[in-house]
Amino acid sequence: MSVGARADRRRAKQAYRDAQSGAGPVRPDAPLPLFPGATSRFALFAEAMLVGVVAGLVSVPLVTAPAALAAGTRHLRRYVSAEDSSWQRAWADFRQSLLGGVGVAVAAVLLVIATGFTLLLGLVETGAMRLLVQAVAALGLLVVGTALLLLAKLWEPTRGWTGAIRSLRPAVEFDAPGVLWVGLAVVLVGVLTWQLPLLAFPALGVALLAVVAVEARGRTST
Repeated sequence: MSVGARADRRRAKQAYRDAQSGAGPVRPDAPLPLFPGATSRFALFAEAMLVGVVAGLVSVPLVTAPAALAAGTRHLRRYVSAEDSSWQRAWADFRQSLLGGVGVAVAAVLLVIATGFTLLLGLVETGAMRLLVQAVAALGLLVVGTALLLLAKLWEPTRGWTGAIRSLRPAVEFDAPGVLWVGLAVVLVGVLTWQLPLLAFPALGVALLAVVAVEARGRTST
């Protein structure tokens, strides 16, 4: 290969990298990426971690958890689409979803308490019955966590939490495999939290990113 050809090849590679990163112009014949905000994997991962930490801290009072999850999900959805993903918009989503989200949080907390009570009952049992009760309690926690993430994905300012709850069953029936993926994300959060509680915050960001990814899977660029 001649010196000129090697130089042209280096320039072409550099132009491609600049176009992918946003530092340079995109060629007129280049296909537009399906998710332009996700071209940098490291930046996307870092943004998800940051969203997880912020959403986790905001969720500490518990009654704010659904609103934090909804705002975080919408923020990451805008981020991967290269839309306006400012924190001001995330804060606006949080404030708008907070009122109805309190009711969702109370219902979730009551279900977790009932599940915890079931788990305590399992401690007094022995043998196979104890394992069965523990399995039922773990399944209950998994269902509650998965439902919260799905509701956070379904929440929109125009329909509120009531509309999200009404859309939950059709969404599950329409995309049962996607629900399983979200459930696996909940399991990941649980396992990492059990290993090291501080990992709960970044793991939550990964779970929210998984919700956005599951929602977007199956799309094809045109």
